[in-house]
Amino acid sequence: MKFKLSLILLLCLTLGLSAQNLQEQADAKLQAFVEKTQVPGLSISISQKGDLVFSKGYGFADVEKQIPVDPSKSMFRIGSVSKTLTAAGLAKLYEEG
Repeated sequence: MKFKLSLILLLCLTLGLSAQNLQEQADAKLQAFVEKTQVPGLSISISQKGDLVFSKGYGFADVEKQIPVDPSKSMFRIGSVSKTLTAAGLAKLYEEG
């Protein structure tokens, strides 16, 4: 649970960054997060107004085979995060009418 909350907090902080510094700051924060939590791998993609502004993989998709995370190909189990994403999507649809 701490991991999920930390990741959500990190993502919220990352989304508030200015466009010009987004990649550098997001990369530094995510690299520090991976090192601190020792997650085997993670992938993140951030879009702004429909355009992909940042996409990077950290760590390994397969630790045993040392296959690095590729944001366009690596798949991870979403687990309980789907509830949060569904709620956010419904809230946005409600706001838009």
